[in-house]
Amino acid sequence: MQSDTYQRLLDAIEVHISGLDGFLNITEEKIGQILLEALKVEHFSAHKEVVRQVLFDYFASHGFRAYIVIKHDRDITYRLKINDYDGCIYTEACMQQLPKLENALTPSKSRPGISVLDSAVYKSITDFLNKYIQEEEDKKGLFKAILKNSLGLSPRDAIFFVDQGVLVKQFQESETSQNSIGQLSSTSQRLHEGLDKTFLKEIENMALKNGLKKNMAELIVSLLKGPLNVSEHDNLYFAKNFVPILQEKFLDFVPDDKRIQNPEIKQALANYILRNHFNDCTNHFAKEIIGKLINKEQGVDAFIKFYNGDVSFSPEGKRYTRPEIMDKDGNRWNSATIFQIGMQRKMGLDKIARNIEAIRLTEESIAKCKNNIKMQEDFIENNLSVIASFEAEIQKKLDISGQAKENIFELKRRLQNTQKGTAAATEIQNKINALSIQIKQLDRDEKHIFGEKKKLDAELEKAKAKIITLEKDQVSYEYKLGKDKEQKEQLAKNQIPLEQRYSIVVEAFSKALSSFRGF
Repeated sequence: MQSDTYQRLLDAIEVHISGLDGFLNITEEKIGQILLEALKVEHFSAHKEVVRQVLFDYFASHGFRAYIVIKHDRDITYRLKINDYDGCIYTEACMQQLPKLENALTPSKSRPGISVLDSAVYKSITDFLNKYIQEEEDKKGLFKAILKNSLGLSPRDAIFFVDQGVLVKQFQESETSQNSIGQLSSTSQRLHEGLDKTFLKEIENMALKNGLKKNMAELIVSLLKGPLNVSEHDNLYFAKNFVPILQEKFLDFVPDDKRIQNPEIKQALANYILRNHFNDCTNHFAKEIIGKLINKEQGVDAFIKFYNGDVSFSPEGKRYTRPEIMDKDGNRWNSATIFQIGMQRKMGLDKIARNIEAIRLTEESIAKCKNNIKMQEDFIENNLSVIASFEAEIQKKLDISGQAKENIFELKRRLQNTQKGTAAATEIQNKINALSIQIKQLDRDEKHIFGEKKKLDAELEKAKAKIITLEKDQVSYEYKLGKDKEQKEQLAKNQIPLEQRYSIVVEAFSKALSSFRGF
């Protein structure tokens, strides 16, 4: 499995370098800086191998073979060579800017079976390639890949370059009867031929209801970790053993039924279920082995390289032809091109996963903003009545204090007209003193209430300021969410051709696996 360091470095490159513009603006110095920052080190002395592997895989995912040198433990230099025109970043970028292709090919009047490429399409592709590509060989290879992928041409279709234009000759595929690949032996077929077809179908449907498809996928993963581990066993061992092992394991998928009276019938039913889902099994094998190839597991590259169509000899001297990995259109695939397709798909899925996580986190942030805004609004609303009660209480204190002061003024006037030392004068003075004490207490109460009101006013102002900040944050997050969702749509669109090519590769490899049963 790839290390965390490997994934972290690959993610760092993907984050900092995206699209054709990002790819074109790559410099050795820039990519070195990105990797050093991701590693949080000043030199690559302890990380040379993983850095080389990351760069090799990154460029391979864009259709290039990279020759990488790390000098003085810090300086990265590399040389790129296009080795996959179909999967090259220039092919994808050019296809995105092409004009409409509904009438891109016009049948030639003078040359039957030949079509002429529309001049606007020709100019668009040529201008693009002249802008970015120097080698004439690469220009032609990319031009053919762009045309083939844009127009859905078959590998048999021929593309001819003529003066200021391109001619295309399309061949009609003739349908030929072919023996199906990947069938179980006639012996295993005969085991269930005598059983009632309705009974067979009932058992299969019961197995499906019991989770057959999920169980098959889990079984293949388990087998490739155990008895059919391609890192430990060669192609001959795998070829001779994978069907017998599947036949044995499929016994576990046969549901319990009182009509199954002996082991022979149970094995016949297991074989019947396996026969009907054999292609699913080999597809799972193909997907899992390709996954191991992408993860650089030991021995997997050599395992896939076996399927190259070469004539070989067994240890006993028996001559045999190795199956080749060929898709339905006649394209041949090998370990390197399968790795590129698998890595391109994986990187696309990783981008989608990061985008989904970004959307989730942004939606959470928006929800938090809304919740916090609601909390602040509720706080303000709940405390407006408290502020009003403070203001009413202060006014009440002021009114009482004002009345007391008027009473003191009147009492003092009366005191002046009253003979000193008399009981009446003493009574008036006592009333003045009591009112003075009351006024002082009212002043203290008013100051306390005013202080509480001032504190609450400050908290309400803070709440209003928080709402303004939160609303700005919410707008920012909603803008980011919109961009993330736009990116989600584009990533999904970009992933479609990657998944299509991956499915083609899986099917081709699956057929190669199932067609070889040993010498």
